[in-house]
Amino acid sequence: MLPTESASAACTNCGTILHGEYCSECGQRRFEPVHSVWHLIRDAAEDLTHTDSRVWQTLASLAIRPGFLVREYLAGRRARYLPPFRLYLILSIVFFALATASPEHAYIVHLDRGDVRPIQPTDREQICHSDYHGPGARTVQEFMRTRCPQLVSDGGKSLAAAYMHNLPRAMFLFLPLLALFMKAMYWRPRHYYAEHWLFLLYLQSFVFLLFIVGMLAARVLPARLDSALTLVLWLYAIYYLFTSVRRSYAQSRAATALKFVLLCAAYLVSGLIMVTLTTLYSLVMM
Repeated sequence: MLPTESASAACTNCGTILHGEYCSECGQRRFEPVHSVWHLIRDAAEDLTHTDSRVWQTLASLAIRPGFLVREYLAGRRARYLPPFRLYLILSIVFFALATASPEHAYIVHLDRGDVRPIQPTDREQICHSDYHGPGARTVQEFMRTRCPQLVSDGGKSLAAAYMHNLPRAMFLFLPLLALFMKAMYWRPRHYYAEHWLFLLYLQSFVFLLFIVGMLAARVLPARLDSALTLVLWLYAIYYLFTSVRRSYAQSRAATALKFVLLCAAYLVSGLIMVTLTTLYSLVMM
């Protein structure tokens, strides 16, 4: 039975008397009774385009306002935006889904007189044979015996799948470790460790968003336009990241430039270590 108009003064979810647009007990919005399909369509459109929709407001602020979401969160203005962990999770899921949907597989080939052909089964044994006797020789020999034939046979697809499965978890551990570096770099004036982690969450969310835009554009744009857009995105990323650091930590341009270079170097080195360890872990766990 549909609720009547007389019941509109009470929350339809928990029964609490309403004194505004939202319930003070459970937070549900006041809803009118549904009497038509048009009403359902209108509600759906409102959810997507209403000014209260946090998704679009958060993404717009993340994309074009460097450091803004960090300042808003620390100032306590949080209700109008997605929480940082939820934003990171959503964008990481979309990013890795797109990255996995069309992976660039590498194939091992045998070159002979200019001809390219898939490697033959007899060649696999030769490739997977190793006479290495240095440090960790037993581990290397065991890998060549057990894992290498599978990698050769499927062109590395199994490794790529395992790597993409493990990378999101590795990145989630990567950010707290990088925040320790920022804690040491910004020791005066004092900042809490959580502030650095929060900053990196938003920064990595922006990086995910930028790559998502790039991957979607690559599917619809000609190669020349795609290359031009990639250059624009890289230049914008440099501007955005530098501006985010300066606005979030409010230091001079010279100090920000120095710490920005150090942060980028730490990010690249830590990222390389993370990728290497994730690859090795994926090989071991295959």
